[in-house]
Amino acid sequence: MGIPTVESEDFYKDLDPILDEINRKCVKMDEDIKKKYVDIINKVIESVIKALKSTDEVFEKLFSKLEYVGSYFDGLRVAKPTEFDLNLIMKLPCDYKKIVIENNNVSAGFVKLNILKAIQNNQQSEKVIGTVKKWCDVDGYLLENRVRQWMESVITCCLGHATTTLSLASGETVNIRVRKAGPAFTLNVNTGSDNIDVDLVFTIQFPESIHPPSSIRWNKDLAASWVVVPKPTNDPRFWRVSFNYSERKLTQNQYKLKLINRFLKALRDARDLPIPSYFIKTLFLWEAHNCTMYNKPRFWEKRQGYLFIYMMNELYSNLKARKILYYWHKGLNLFDKNKFTPDHALNMENQISRIISKINDLIRKKDKERLRNYILALFRISEELAIADLSLEDTTKQNEQNISCSLS
Repeated sequence: MGIPTVESEDFYKDLDPILDEINRKCVKMDEDIKKKYVDIINKVIESVIKALKSTDEVFEKLFSKLEYVGSYFDGLRVAKPTEFDLNLIMKLPCDYKKIVIENNNVSAGFVKLNILKAIQNNQQSEKVIGTVKKWCDVDGYLLENRVRQWMESVITCCLGHATTTLSLASGETVNIRVRKAGPAFTLNVNTGSDNIDVDLVFTIQFPESIHPPSSIRWNKDLAASWVVVPKPTNDPRFWRVSFNYSERKLTQNQYKLKLINRFLKALRDARDLPIPSYFIKTLFLWEAHNCTMYNKPRFWEKRQGYLFIYMMNELYSNLKARKILYYWHKGLNLFDKNKFTPDHALNMENQISRIISKINDLIRKKDKERLRNYILALFRISEELAIADLSLEDTTKQNEQNISCSLS
């Protein structure tokens, strides 16, 4: 299979109206549904936080606020808002300026927090101070596994292991089941007619005046508060850094950037490609960064058809190289933290390559009807096309046997 190419911007003009149709039919959110789901979640979270506070004194004293993160709040969610991500910002009884934030030379993108000399014993009750000290090892390093265990005990005490019926302030009732997923506790909310997942994550937030260690990217133009997350690793002293607000700054006012991101996610979902959303988002973070570095302020104003193929090709190139570097620390290859098998990665690489090549082929032939039908089939809006119609004319039978296209 040849390497796919990205043609000139005008070459893709016939893609624009087709992508407009895709946006209307499977990418853009229905405003009424969005309002309904967000209203439900706001009521649920209000009730859950109230219940957690009444259940546990330590949670009640340390909980500071909610931080709304993830694809919905970043404007990157596709179709229905059925998944929400919320950070529980917890305020440690510490002088944050005295917390020692150390580089981690073992696992890039992670830091260690030593709070031994930062704890303010007179700021909270003995119970709260005692609990926080139990989260530390003998040297004063905060251990993410102990924090997660404590958080699990609070949530379990409040919501239980089985399905719990929760009464909302509005008088409505919902059923909630809790499950663990990495650093998050996922609330599956069933309203009777809808299922919505809400990820709650214990986080510690630092102001922009406190910088992460020097190995982690820090750009004063993107400066904002940042958090550490108790993501499970082999060493519980390691905390993952996260820069939600800075990422929003980097991608804001970038015209079609978020739209093209949503197109790639919709295609991924339609083709059942197991590519994490943050992998795709990271490609766009790097492209936004490059537009700033190389003075391309109008890049995201180009035709959406061109931008779609351009970013598809970026995805292909990264899949082929098996490398997507974490924007905030280039020492971390996101592929290293994902359990792709070689066959899985090759399959995705070949699918993306074939899609780009097929679109280019149909545009060159000026076959607008087949181009439209092909794109609609890719996004599963129309009936699937036959494999013969989806493959390039010069593709060999051997390639047909070796490459799983999953378009038939």
